Amino acid sequence: MPTPRLIIHGGAGAITPTNLPYKTYLLYTASLLEVNRSTTSRLAAGASALEAATEAVRMMEDNPLFNCGKGAVFTRDGGTELEASDLWEE
Repeated sequence: MPTPRLIIHGGAGAITPTNLPYKTYLLYTASLLEVNRSTTSRLAAGASALEAATEAVRMMEDNPLFNCGKGAVFTRDGGTELEASDLWEE
């Protein structure tokens, strides 16, 4: 049986040490690592991939550093686009 994996990202912006004050960069990094730790623990405890993904989205929606579920970066044409998907296989 394959090992479930959850892939997350903090958005389309440039979350790099050269683009942010170092303390802010550390906050983003710590937040993403916490989402990873939490969901990895849930998977190891027997949660489904869908349950782990739902937890990751909830954690990021509740974190003020991210605009997950609330907004989007403007597109090249000046509009906004939001998209969500979940892909899984039984």
